[in-house]
Amino acid sequence: PFLLSAFDPLRHYTGTYRAYRVENGGGNTWFPISPDLTDGLIFGNTFHTISAIDESPKDSNILYAGTSDGNVWVSTDFGSNWNNISQTLPDRYVTSVIASPTDSSAAFVAHSGYKYNEFFPHIHKSSDYGASWTDISGNLPPLAINDICAYPTDDDILFVATDGGVY
Repeated sequence: PFLLSAFDPLRHYTGTYRAYRVENGGGNTWFPISPDLTDGLIFGNTFHTISAIDESPKDSNILYAGTSDGNVWVSTDFGSNWNNISQTLPDRYVTSVIASPTDSSAAFVAHSGYKYNEFFPHIHKSSDYGASWTDISGNLPPLAINDICAYPTDDDILFVATDGGVY
């Protein structure tokens, strides 16, 4: 994943097995801002990566990252420290993690279970920096969620991209 900061157009984020930041608009020096956020090199380099990354549009200190092996992390101090917040979430590939556009303590995460032959939509919301999660999948069809987008002024309005269309 690649992310341009909403606070500074010269600040970019990306991820491999850890998160990186560059401050000069894509220069040659990317600095790691996290330890390994995956479960480690179990099957090789290509199996455990950061699959989603986001910065809170309300507070540049708050960053979220999700991984291909089911981990979700938050940093509330500009990437200096990371807390694993995936304990009560499905242990599935994280397809999207977004910070709320209206509440600095809220976030959304989506998972895909296709790798496990599971066809359930997984969308969860946290209102406390990931300390607890609520399943908000509702009546979505039994398809993986590929991405989530929140309405800029009301995060009760979500757009959800699935393999069967946008809801």
